[in-house]
Amino acid sequence: MDKLSNFPLRICKFSMSIVTVIVGILLLILIIPLALYTAGVCLPSEHIVTRTIKYSTTAEILWAILTSVEDYPAWRSNVDQIHVDDGENELNKYEETTRTTFIEFDIQKDKRTIVTHIEQEPERKLLRVLEEKSNFGSSSIFTGSWTLTIEPVQGERAVTLKITEQGCIKKPMTWAKKLNWAYWNQKKKKKNNRR
Repeated sequence: MDKLSNFPLRICKFSMSIVTVIVGILLLILIIPLALYTAGVCLPSEHIVTRTIKYSTTAEILWAILTSVEDYPAWRSNVDQIHVDDGENELNKYEETTRTTFIEFDIQKDKRTIVTHIEQEPERKLLRVLEEKSNFGSSSIFTGSWTLTIEPVQGERAVTLKITEQGCIKKPMTWAKKLNWAYWNQKKKKKNNRR
């Protein structure tokens, strides 16, 4: 009989623990996006980042890879499709620098990037001006440029590629997501390098 008399009390305690868990989950669902948004707002929208890497190849070969935009989907995992803007490129053919305008499509992230390559110094310096947009909206997520500089390594059949990104991320949540992605990507690279 004692067991039956405590039964409503046990059900009440069990119900309270379920309610506590549900409330905790709901609070996390609200707090995490708010924290990411706050972090994004606190970060500066403009940034400059430089990375350098050495390749065992020639400047001519690396330049061909970087400027063959139609081949990007074959070696860039974040590019599903390329559309070269022939009309824009026809207008640019009379300029001193070679320009190629194209659109990169990333289906997984539902975004498109409008890119103009300006070959400032063939086989040495390429300026990549870009504007990244969501497929759902017309406003830019990211605008900026990448300056790619190729330098031969003395005494070796190798070159260094220096990439300088100057950009502006306009949406705080995007900034927070990119920062989070960069952190986990860097962590993954360190883990792979240890192997």
